[in-house]
Amino acid sequence: MQWNIQGPKRKHHLLQEAAKGDLVDVFLLQETLVTENRPLKLKGYICYNTPVVAGGAQGCSILVNSRIPSTLVPDPAFCGEGVEFMAVTLTLQNISLHVYNIYKSRDCRLNLEEVFEQASITPTFIGGDFNCHHPILHSPQTPNRDGRHLATAILQAPGVQLLNSEEPTHKHGGVLDLSFISTTLHPITSWKLHHHLRRKSRQASSSTSTANQMEYGKSKLGQIREAPADQPLPSGTTTT
Repeated sequence: MQWNIQGPKRKHHLLQEAAKGDLVDVFLLQETLVTENRPLKLKGYICYNTPVVAGGAQGCSILVNSRIPSTLVPDPAFCGEGVEFMAVTLTLQNISLHVYNIYKSRDCRLNLEEVFEQASITPTFIGGDFNCHHPILHSPQTPNRDGRHLATAILQAPGVQLLNSEEPTHKHGGVLDLSFISTTLHPITSWKLHHHLRRKSRQASSSTSTANQMEYGKSKLGQIREAPADQPLPSGTTTT
């Protein structure tokens, strides 16, 4: 599940519902507003958090189903000055998948060259709130600096594919919440918005499904999804 949650205090029950009803394996959350003394927790998940900083970072979290072996990446690829980013590695039976969570506020400067280069070599999923505007994203707003950078980065990185459709992810229009995946996984990957959560927030969450043969333990991972879909996943799936 990928979602700019804007503080989980009144939405924690939605995370619980998604975890139980939609079998979400990995949550990517932005603007969590969590502190070091009060980290975000969810039963059945290993929770990796970066705290809010007064006048700066808004906090990000990656929550991984405890059945899936995972580790925090100690030195993730650089994503830009002032940009909040974190990454975990999911250790599966026949693949290691890097999962990046990115939040870029309007005042920060995005730089995706390094992370896109990594994703071109190593199986990687990248999700987050990028606050970019550009025609390549079907944005109604005038292109901004980071939108122009993103468009150039996409064109120069054939090893990475943008998953979003033309559907806006913000209630005022614009595709701000983006999903990328390594090209090697793109042919078996699909993407869609989660409209139920969209009605409960100004920004939508999205769902990315990858039908592959990755395995962990005795369960096959049939999907890597960024948000809970409207129906429960079939058994043998991974949800990001």
